[in-house]
Amino acid sequence: MKPFLPLLPLTRPSRQAAALAALGGLVALVVVGVLLDLRRLADERSTPSGGVVPVAMGPVSPPGDPLRDVGSATAGVLPTWPSAGMEPAEHVDHRYRFRLRLMPAWSPIAPVAPDGGQDKAYHLAFEHPGTGARLAITVWPGAGTTATTRERVAELAPGMQSVDGHWPTGAMVGGEPAIIVWHDEEPDQPARYATFVRRAGDLYRIAYSARDGGLLLPEYARALVSLEWSEEDTTDLVPPMPRPTGRFFPPSKTPTR
Repeated sequence: MKPFLPLLPLTRPSRQAAALAALGGLVALVVVGVLLDLRRLADERSTPSGGVVPVAMGPVSPPGDPLRDVGSATAGVLPTWPSAGMEPAEHVDHRYRFRLRLMPAWSPIAPVAPDGGQDKAYHLAFEHPGTGARLAITVWPGAGTTATTRERVAELAPGMQSVDGHWPTGAMVGGEPAIIVWHDEEPDQPARYATFVRRAGDLYRIAYSARDGGLLLPEYARALVSLEWSEEDTTDLVPPMPRPTGRFFPPSKTPTR
């Protein structure tokens, strides 16, 4: 049977139009498929199987862990304990014109003037009676002119490592580059942390002896951020610091303020 209407051969423009129409349909199908796959992935992430909620990669601290704020402080925003409410006390050293803030429970020890020995060091220390932790500041006058900060750290803190795994540490304290090192606890010695910073030719060490098992590590970070040599608050950076293992000096005591 012959067709009712004669079939006409496709001209060149007609072939091009048909090809474009077919290509457009194929592209539309691909776009729809991609959109459906993206929607399926979004649904899987929002409703994970087995009730497991996905979390961002990186170190995660347990809920209510006060150490989660260590190292996240900036000028004017200090790490705080969950039971915040008591204002820190400001301590001013008139000899070297620096100031820092600590919670009131830290008791200052009388400063010690340079003893005339080889190091001619000046010491100022604070103790926390509720935990046995100690925070000490040592100043070596003129030490920055005889050796680099790295050389002095290697000499004064042998065996200690940078808290962030970089050398020197990526830290700023009092507006100055700082090196922060630590050593984990040993059977007869608690974990030790030390921050070295140079200012006006003097070398400063701010040390924390964690006889409390690291319970007050956030307050050490707060002291570092609050350390200033002027009336202005500088923008500082204290990286996250590793906590002690707690095997020999467990954090079993609750800090008192």
